Amino acid sequence: MFSRLHGKLGTAGLVVGVVALVVALGGAAFAASGLSGPEKKEIQKQAKKFSKKFSKQFATPGPAGPQGPKGDTGAAGAAGKDGTNGTDGSDGTNGTNGESVTLGTAGGECPAGGVTVQVGTKTATKKAVCNGEDGETGFTETLPTGATETGNWSIQEGGLMSLSFNIPLPAAPEVHVLKEGEGETTDCPGNVEEPEAAAGQLCLYTLLEAELAWEPEWQVFFPGSLNAYGATLQFATGTGMGTWAVTAS
Repeated sequence: MFSRLHGKLGTAGLVVGVVALVVALGGAAFAASGLSGPEKKEIQKQAKKFSKKFSKQFATPGPAGPQGPKGDTGAAGAAGKDGTNGTDGSDGTNGTNGESVTLGTAGGECPAGGVTVQVGTKTATKKAVCNGEDGETGFTETLPTGATETGNWSIQEGGLMSLSFNIPLPAAPEVHVLKEGEGETTDCPGNVEEPEAAAGQLCLYTLLEAELAWEPEWQVFFPGSLNAYGATLQFATGTGMGTWAVTAS
């Protein structure tokens, strides 16, 4: 192989090629003995030439290899610096001032005298607060129509039971005694927890009972036992207790 290269390149050319190859591949320098000055210069010239050629050829990167395994997670970095404060928002507008209530003297709208009240100068808010008429009180002589009174009742071992209305009714009501668990009828639409009665009705709701027997004929024989002030009921036997409601007609 070297004999054929020697025949083509000659001694100087072969030496130059070998030196250039060695320099290009290994980068090692050596002294070529037995060469003349011109031959040494030629070797240096050719070495530089082939060094650039081979360096460029072998410096070309090969294809990328397969991706390696994921490395271990690194330690957490130091905390970043605090950011700068944002700029302050602009002040909001002030709300409008409220107006005080002013008082005045009532006129014809209050025959017994009184005062008027309104918000500032807003006449649309003006209201009259009148004094009560002479002799007027908060008491009503009879229960107003549609108003309801309530209470408790009980009876032990039969006999008579009486109850009185706190405010008298305009007229005597009709009476209904409902057994334990009964209620929510047309005349008695409530229950023992929330006693109610239709207009003109007296409803007795039973919470507990034992052999309780009411005799409604008692009111027939003694019509005065049920009146505008209360009621007296007759029970033949038993014990019971509950709530009642009466509504004015």
